[in-house]
Amino acid sequence: MASAGGQSGGGRQKAKIMKIAKSIAGVATGLGMLATTLVLPAAASVPAESAPTITGIVAASGGDFDRNLDDYDILLTAVQAAGLADLLNDPALSVTVLAPNDRAFVATARDLGFRGIDEAGAWNFLVAALTELGDGDPIGPLTTVLQYHVVGEDLDYRAVRTGGERITLAGAPITPQADRSINDADPDNVDPKLNFFRSNIDAANGTVHTINRVLLPLDLGQDASSIADIVAESGGDFDTDLKDYDLLLNALDAAGLVEALDDGSTGLQDITVLAPNDLAFVMTARDLGYHGFDEAAAFDFIVAALTELGDGDPIPVLTAILTYHVLPGEQDYREVRTGGVAATVNGATINVNPDRTLGDQAPSVTDARLLFPRSNLQATNGVIHTINRVMIPIAL
Repeated sequence: MASAGGQSGGGRQKAKIMKIAKSIAGVATGLGMLATTLVLPAAASVPAESAPTITGIVAASGGDFDRNLDDYDILLTAVQAAGLADLLNDPALSVTVLAPNDRAFVATARDLGFRGIDEAGAWNFLVAALTELGDGDPIGPLTTVLQYHVVGEDLDYRAVRTGGERITLAGAPITPQADRSINDADPDNVDPKLNFFRSNIDAANGTVHTINRVLLPLDLGQDASSIADIVAESGGDFDTDLKDYDLLLNALDAAGLVEALDDGSTGLQDITVLAPNDLAFVMTARDLGYHGFDEAAAFDFIVAALTELGDGDPIPVLTAILTYHVLPGEQDYREVRTGGVAATVNGATINVNPDRTLGDQAPSVTDARLLFPRSNLQATNGVIHTINRVMIPIAL
């Protein structure tokens, strides 16, 4: 089946954030070298019996990019690069720092189009974004972003959460909400949330509260792609890359659902799509009796099975299956994973289990599993989480 959806989405894919991604290689190395040449002020000058300064708390992470996403390696690198370590080491300060941990930087980079989960890749992606925003110099925007995370008074967790609007050192306000989210200047991207278990970290010159996204002090606008655009990036041609969405794009096009996942007036808004990649379709076909790994053959096998289920017409069954992969409401990876029984746009439910499997209505077919490295793909009209099987809304 021809991928008309892929062609219609192609013209929308030169969004600002996508262009940012292409410029990473040329700009990240310079700033990375700059960060490594900067030396932290002597946090060791603080007496051992005293609480460390804010710089000391952040510096305890070491600054080496690693696989521990719960500390502050990226924040430390950013603070050093922006020359703010001295400021946050000043014992005369009395401030509150909303500190994105490494997971927060990675999540924000993914919201903006980054596809990986590694600290170095996320940092380089964000450097490229800041370089474009700064007309070739990332330090100005980086400094503003970091200052936007500092409130000029010492506040505990409860005071931050219930205090309403707060003015930051960047001069722009943030507005904490009762649900722990913090409204920043960008209404389109995911708002950070306070991490209760990593808050109220006492420093000699203030308090540190960990947050799960980077606060954005400006409106980046609707430059990011819609869900339809992200799926359409695969192109729709059957190939040997089993990690993208060629089969899904062809299925959506055949069912006439591409427009429903676009960000137009008729498209669905604030949704969560559990998106089977090409390997998911192939593995589901194999679960049902197919014996190869070819995308085109797997798609033909599934179409034949749906045709039989639909008494000669595969489209109604295909539509039911595809809408079974859409959840109302925008849910990040953690929210989906802890959701228990989830209702779908199809009307049928799935069971989200602690091991990341998604129990569907076909007990004889292998359950789908959430793939974290390809989850939290932020779109203008929702979020995508990749799964490793096609979910089936009927008993087979």
